[in-house]
Formats: sequence, C-alpha cells, structure tokens
Amino acid sequence: MTSKNDSCRELAQTIQALFSAGFEADTATLHFINSTLDHPDHQALQAVLNDVDNCDREGLIDLILSPDLTVYLKIEALLSHMALCQADVTRISSLLPDEMPTCIRIEGITKPVRFVVPFACRQRFLSQLNLTRPIDADIRIAIERLLPREKDRLTALAKIRHSRRIMSRAWAVFLLQFIPFFDRIDKDKWFIDLDFILDLSCRYNRENDIFNAFLQEKQHCLKQVETSLKLTEQLAKNNLETLMMQGSRIGLSADVSKLFQKITALDDLCRLVLGKVPLIEGAQFSGPEAVSFLFEKEDSR
Repeated sequence: MTSKNDSCRELAQTIQALFSAGFEADTATLHFINSTLDHPDHQALQAVLNDVDNCDREGLIDLILSPDLTVYLKIEALLSHMALCQADVTRISSLLPDEMPTCIRIEGITKPVRFVVPFACRQRFLSQLNLTRPIDADIRIAIERLLPREKDRLTALAKIRHSRRIMSRAWAVFLLQFIPFFDRIDKDKWFIDLDFILDLSCRYNRENDIFNAFLQEKQHCLKQVETSLKLTEQLAKNNLETLMMQGSRIGLSADVSKLFQKITALDDLCRLVLGKVPLIEGAQFSGPEAVSFLFEKEDSR
C-alpha cells in the first residue's frame, strides 16, 4: 500500500510536471491579456510576467494557473482513498523547488512565454486543488462500483471535490440515489445532471427537503420568465430612452428558451430520482404553456 509520504511526493512531482509542461491560454485568459495589456507581443508579455513590481502580474499568473478539469483529473487519480490534511499540503509545497519556471502558449504568439511562478501564486494554485476536501465514503464507493470507466469515475469524483460547497447529508443521499442511473441514461446527460445537482446543492445547502429545493428552483425560473416577458412587452411598447428619462428601472432580460430548458431538466431529474415532479399552482410547467399561465395569473389580480 502506498504511504501518505509517497503520495505527497508523487503529488509534488505531478504538480512540478504540470508547471514544466506549461499552460495553454484559454478564452478568459486571452481576453484578460488582450483587454488589460492591449494585445502584447511575446517580449511585452514576458516582461510583465517577470516584473515583480507590475501590479497586473500576480493576478494574470493566477488566471494562467487556474486549474481546469484536465488538471483535476490528474490530481484526482493520485488521491484515491487518501485523506490529506493541511500538514500534507504544506509538505507537498515544501517538496516543490524554490523556483517554479513555467510558460504559457498563446494563439498568435509563436514562442511560449516563459516566467517564474511567485510563491504566493503557487500556494493559491495548491489551495484551488482542494486536496484536503473530503468526499463522502458512500458516494465514492458507489461511483467506483457503478461507473465502469476510470476516466468517468475520476471525472465524477473531481467534479464533486471541486464543487463550491461540501454538500449536506440530504443532498448526499439524493446524489447516492442518482448515481445508479449512470448505465440507464445517456452518459453526457448524466454528467450534465451531476453538474446540475452540485449547483443546486450549493445554492440550497440548508434545504433538507430536496423535493422542496427543486420546487423553489422551478418557482425562481418561472419568476425570471415572467420578468423577462414583461420587460420584452414593455420595450416593445416604449422607447428605451423614454423609459429611462421617466425614471423606469430597466433590468436585464433572461433567455426565456434557456429557462424553459432548465425547467424541463429540473422536472426530468426530479422524476428520474424521486419519481415525481414539482407542481406550480396545481399544474406541471415545462414549456411555453407556462407563459399563458403567468399572464392569466397577472390579469386575475
């Protein structure tokens, strides 16, 4: 059996290898670089990334190093059944060299832009890996038993580890009920539903009645639909500048079609796991029929 010291050493080696290989600029990083530094060339960007007095330097490096799912999967493969504590993270940090050179590859710049990672940025990178976050033992066992491919198991575990909050027991039970459906529905949909569950478990963390959490989310979505439709109707009848001069408060319109897709996903997931769907005013709404209901309700007031 691998000892914890061996695992810490292997994690440190993996992190060092990630830094040595360098990073690809994603859309967010590229947008930040171009908007903040005005489309710099290789020399200008390298100067910023290696200038300890530049106020944009650490924020940019943090963005470059921000771990993605690919990184999380590599780390998760080394964390199987290993409960790390903060002392272990400190040990991993101490096993890394004092200077951590790396590079970023950017579309439009032919050569990799090389720089040394500041210690503070390295520590924030380690913090984002959530190495000490526990994963419920029953959830881990269910995933390892019911998901046949290693990549799928690691993806599920990584997504759970890097959820914004540790889920409450009620949500853990719901997730345990959901996991066995992996081989009964489309795999891509299963992972989309998993993301949905993790998001809801963060926003309704204190809700012990999971069905009620789905009901609240559905009501919230319908309220957004109602607000968006009213705003669209208002703008169709009035000039935007006129409304602003009159002191009217103009909000942002949500994408109604995406809201209905979300409502449908809510109903499907609730039906799949709990065997029923949340009802609004005694009727089930999962499509455009909700629109007429909302306006009928408004007219009856």
